[in-house]
Amino acid sequence: MNKLNMVLLPAVLVLAGCMPNYTWVHPERDEATKNADMLRCEALSLQMYPRQMERYQVSAAYTEPDETTCTKEGNRTRCVTKKGRTRPAQYSQRDINWSPRSTAFNRCMISMGYTQIEVK
Repeated sequence: MNKLNMVLLPAVLVLAGCMPNYTWVHPERDEATKNADMLRCEALSLQMYPRQMERYQVSAAYTEPDETTCTKEGNRTRCVTKKGRTRPAQYSQRDINWSPRSTAFNRCMISMGYTQIEVK
């Protein structure tokens, strides 16, 4: 699977509805209060685990092989070799605090009496 497919497949699954969708519910709070509580938990979790971007290598550098094409011209054979190109390594970035920040957010919401349910 190439790099583009590894990025696009999860996005396509989400858009296609193959991955579950969740929401937070509370028996005594309305939507506006829920949104305010979510903002509070987001700010708290971001304060605890700020964004920390890390550069990582997606693919190694490589050189494409040389390509030789031969054609016959009468009694002679003429060959032309095209040198392979060197491709640099590919890099991307990720937030290494995303997972603990997400956990802190969820714990904050649960501590305020919210439950997460799947929306069908």
